[in-house]
Amino acid sequence: MTEKNHADTQQALLDSCRDAIVQEGVENLSLRQLAQNAGKSTSPIFQYFGGKNQLLLATLKDAVETERVRHKALLEYYSGMEMRPHILSCVAQAYLIHQIRQPTMLVCMEALYKPREFPGSATLLAEWVDLQQAFWGELLGSERSHLTEPLVAYILAEQAYAGALPKDPLFTLLLNEGLNGFFLPEDVKSDPVGAWAIEKFWKPEDLGAEGQGRLDRLPPAMRDFVVQLSVRIIEKGLCGLTLRQEAREAQISPSQVVYHFGDTSACIRTAIWHALLTILPQKFARSDYAGLSSWQEMLVGMISRDPVEAGGGGYVQFMRIMGQLGIAARHDPEFVPVLRALRIYEGQGLLNRLSRHPDFQDDSFFGVARMTLCLKGMAMINEALERGGDGAQERQRVQSVIDLLSGTSGPSAPA
Repeated sequence: MTEKNHADTQQALLDSCRDAIVQEGVENLSLRQLAQNAGKSTSPIFQYFGGKNQLLLATLKDAVETERVRHKALLEYYSGMEMRPHILSCVAQAYLIHQIRQPTMLVCMEALYKPREFPGSATLLAEWVDLQQAFWGELLGSERSHLTEPLVAYILAEQAYAGALPKDPLFTLLLNEGLNGFFLPEDVKSDPVGAWAIEKFWKPEDLGAEGQGRLDRLPPAMRDFVVQLSVRIIEKGLCGLTLRQEAREAQISPSQVVYHFGDTSACIRTAIWHALLTILPQKFARSDYAGLSSWQEMLVGMISRDPVEAGGGGYVQFMRIMGQLGIAARHDPEFVPVLRALRIYEGQGLLNRLSRHPDFQDDSFFGVARMTLCLKGMAMINEALERGGDGAQERQRVQSVIDLLSGTSGPSAPA
């Protein structure tokens, strides 16, 4: 076999692995199937890569390099364009919506939100995050360099929603609202459209049985099962979740689940809802932050990888669920309404009580939503990059996000 044939075989396996991850998710990856799709046996996988984990890392590396080429092409495309605030906001929105459809970007997102399924991916993901920061640093220029890290974190958090909601008009409006807040000076911002959009496109009753009401009406044994399922989702995410196995361990029959919920996915949706809107807020709710410093320390803890028992990791847990839910919703439309409703809750500030401070007025919830998404993106970066422990750096990151909300961040951008 010639050197070219060796290279072609390796690339065919990488392409097949990429497509399998995009179509089925990394946790459902079958070496036999991806080899068959590439017209190969499984032997070359072990010959060239050594095994499944090494193939995953090679696929991620290939995706990062492809994204590097794409970013270079985008920079050339935007070269010479005067990056006024409105243009930057439009560019950021187009970037997020269009990039999330790219197979290589979806591989990177799988690795970001499922780092346990990609063992050893931290170094490659660090390259990918650095690549995005370099891209936005170039576009933003020196006058707006202070926005780079918060903006990249914000975009990563929004991508959890964008994968399943790219054409949703309400998501587009909320995204536009969030990105405008990065670039437009306060005196030229338009009135927020988010409140109007929420009223126009969505009503609370749309959630129906997904909320707490359904849980309260369940028999005690089934209610306890859903609560335990919520705890399992918080601790381990959605990866590898098999309702049949969870029900068997709880001595609940699948027929009972179907009787009470209609189908298994409705049970999982209720557990997700309970995990995100009941258990986590109760777990991390604090009301004793009298001063900014203690409130800031709480936020530092929320984005850290410290154990929950030590007061850390709240946003890490939240984004692990949200990111995996966004990926699942691309494959299963049953999850799309839940994801859409959660993004609306995010926009209303209902998911952001942890980030509130007494000094912020009630009408600042769009800013709080933007700030919280930045923090959640930073939390997931910490998790995926196995980064943490440096309190000074984390405090600096949190402060940069707080400054965004207070309007004191860096030099003022030209209108």
